[in-house]
Amino acid sequence: MSLNKKELEDFVVDILFNGLDNKFLPKTSINLSSRLREDLDMDSMGSVSMLLDIEERLGVSFKNDELGALKTVGDLISIISTKMNAIPSNPL
Repeated sequence: MSLNKKELEDFVVDILFNGLDNKFLPKTSINLSSRLREDLDMDSMGSVSMLLDIEERLGVSFKNDELGALKTVGDLISIISTKMNAIPSNPL
């Protein structure tokens, strides 16, 4: 799957919003500087579920040491973008 920056941001926001227990948080309030734990109230179980969903849908994988570095939505998008750029594209 190939996504431009805006499409990737929208994709990640959708996954985060759909996985949140706090449905009182408007989707529009999720932005690049939103903190996963503090602002989005994402616990470790929610983080694992979200990452598994991203791995399955985008064909990327996360290492355990990378998970601790994810503090904001922007951090998450940055690491996904880096991983997606490392996946060789299939020639037509």
